[in-house]
Amino acid sequence: MIELGYDPPQLQVWLTGDDGRQYRVDFFWESLGIAGEFDGFSKYGRTFNGSGEAPGNVVHREKRREEALNRAGYKVVRWNWNEALRPDRLDEILRGAGIPRTPA
Repeated sequence: MIELGYDPPQLQVWLTGDDGRQYRVDFFWESLGIAGEFDGFSKYGRTFNGSGEAPGNVVHREKRREEALNRAGYKVVRWNWNEALRPDRLDEILRGAGIPRTPA
């Protein structure tokens, strides 16, 4: 993000969903109300953090979490390792979400 010239986000910010629950997001651009989520592949593997939780349950919980944040007025944008390692793709995602660039 920084190498591409985007405004730096706040890191690991707690937001309140419309369900009253607190959710920590990876990146947050407060003035825009945009949360960025970096999705690592291990989260959706055979089990989550060795807990034995099925991947489908993890995906369902993440979907509900994102919906609660959206209904509370936040926009959530996601990317993964493959996208983060491709500057053209990450640029497309951040630009499409409306993240501003820092003036040179």
